[in-house]
Amino acid sequence: MTELRRRMQEELRLRNFSPQTIRSYTATVADFARYFHQPPDRLGPEQVRRYQLYLLNERKLAWQTCRSACGLKFLYTRTLKQTWFDHEVAKPKVHRKLPWSGAGKKSAPCSTAP
Repeated sequence: MTELRRRMQEELRLRNFSPQTIRSYTATVADFARYFHQPPDRLGPEQVRRYQLYLLNERKLAWQTCRSACGLKFLYTRTLKQTWFDHEVAKPKVHRKLPWSGAGKKSAPCSTAP
């Protein structure tokens, strides 16, 4: 195990992440490093961008499936203390549902006063 991987896993444990999340984040970072054949601490925002495009265009993953940003964000912002990640890396648009308005529900008709 590399020093960087060990440090990242320690940071995840200190923040009480689940074992499954630790495995997922570690696998994401390992896949990212394998893709560029370099350790992730030598890679920057342009490589993260290219990796995201690779996942979306070549591997045909949807943004909802492409959770690479989470593991990479943790690595760069928490483990490596980099400040560029939040400003330089694309994040998917968050789809939020509108609050339920009760449309379609039968309600008492509005009374009009004479």
